[in-house]
Amino acid sequence: MISFPRKISLARIPTPLEPLSRLSVEWGVELRVKRDDLTGTELTGNKIRKLEYLLADALEQECDSVITCGAVNSNHARATAIAARRLGLDPHLILAGEPPPAAAGNLQLDLLVGATVQFITHKEYTLDIEPIFLQAANQLKQQGKKPYLIPTGGSNALGLVGYVEATQEIQEQCRRENWIPDYLVCAVGSGGTFAGLYLGSRIFLPSASVVGVLVCATADYFRKKIASDVRTAVKRYRWDVAIEESAIHLVEGYISGGYAKTDSNQMRFLRHVAQSEALILDPVYTGKALYGLQGEIRAGRIPAGAKILFIHTGGIYGLSAFAESLTCEWNSLHHWPE
Repeated sequence: MISFPRKISLARIPTPLEPLSRLSVEWGVELRVKRDDLTGTELTGNKIRKLEYLLADALEQECDSVITCGAVNSNHARATAIAARRLGLDPHLILAGEPPPAAAGNLQLDLLVGATVQFITHKEYTLDIEPIFLQAANQLKQQGKKPYLIPTGGSNALGLVGYVEATQEIQEQCRRENWIPDYLVCAVGSGGTFAGLYLGSRIFLPSASVVGVLVCATADYFRKKIASDVRTAVKRYRWDVAIEESAIHLVEGYISGGYAKTDSNQMRFLRHVAQSEALILDPVYTGKALYGLQGEIRAGRIPAGAKILFIHTGGIYGLSAFAESLTCEWNSLHHWPE
């Protein structure tokens, strides 16, 4: 047994495992989904599992405000803003991208709960996010505040513990159902969910391979980041786990032009999944990840008959930001046929 650091219970867990029977037949595998889009309503998605640990640390340090960052329609920023407000902390968000004409999706919820939002360019986010973070923290300190800084996606050595714990939850559910997956598959946008699943699989599901489908950046970048965060966690919490960087299985080729960008094939794939299984995906994370899984199966890199557990990490609020694009794809408000 391993011991976990202190956390605050915010997520509605355990989340269910559900079969995707029609897609299983279509793709020639045994496919199930871990419904982490059901961790809550306003706190839906994978980010809240990380925030249970990160915000517990913030309270332990007697912080009164939280600073984090992400894209304009960041799921993580929305979850952080709402969870922080629930705990009596003031949320401050640094968001990359042009301010939209009107708030929609996650940004709308950020503002609804009273988050303070600072917009920066994508270039600033890529090159200067650390000094921008420190500047925002210094401004709050000058106001007598004590801010807690959370990185993109909550992805660091503490945040990833949320998905080590989730892997233990998956192990218990799979044992009850006498169904052990060969593969765990998730989207990789900041690396923390994959890192936790990778480390957790070493402890609780050693026969399963963890596959991450990139939605941004490169495999080289994420492999180094994930290995570093996992090694820090193992050392910090004194877990006796061997880490092999070569076993970090990341898949490129499904980014489709960049982060938060999509194309006709992927949008039509989202519609196909929704019409086949009533499973709602988003174009930024889960849509690309499941689309990538389909591509890997068709290419033979994941074999026929494999038992696959797909981690649904949420994103439904971000989907509304693509409403115009989705409608233009079919040019109809009556029916989106196959």
